[in-house]
Amino acid sequence: MEQLSLFSEKTTNAKSRRHSLRVQTSSARTGEGSDDWATPGYVVEAAESFLGGIGLDPFSDGEDSLVPAKRKITKEENGLVQPWGSENLTPQVWLNPPYSMMRPVVKKMRQERERTNEFLLLARNAQGTQWFRNLLPIATCYGVFDHRIKFVGASTQAPFDNVLIYGGGDRIEEFRDCWKEYLGFCAMAFWIGKE
Repeated sequence: MEQLSLFSEKTTNAKSRRHSLRVQTSSARTGEGSDDWATPGYVVEAAESFLGGIGLDPFSDGEDSLVPAKRKITKEENGLVQPWGSENLTPQVWLNPPYSMMRPVVKKMRQERERTNEFLLLARNAQGTQWFRNLLPIATCYGVFDHRIKFVGASTQAPFDNVLIYGGGDRIEEFRDCWKEYLGFCAMAFWIGKE
């Protein structure tokens, strides 16, 4: 896996060299050079069952998507700039965004909170990250999968754990019951910091 330094190799400042960040150029999702991997059917079916239908998939593969959302926003349409709902339409939202874009995705989720209903977000389990902390104020609960997911189109399972985050409602027991076959545990999301 190629890594690129954000600082020039010619940097003479020892502090800069010591704190140089590394950026992975392969996929954040599977390590296979792409950040576009479709959600497996069993996850889609459970999400549709839990939400009672999916009103919006803002990061859709379009016609090729396994997600039966009433409205699909494709990469070309850019789900980060399109409105997700309106005063008259508050959809149930399914999200499996490119994992390399989690900060702007969470920012958009917070902006759209009043124009959407419940949401389910499938993401890389990264509970210590800033995007995860930024999501907690609008999350109800979450669960970590008890297995590594094999995304559609991937040759192997993802090299990391996945988390499923639920928000916009108070159906914690229903979430637990619907996902118990796939999640290793379910926890309530508490926010004790400043927003």
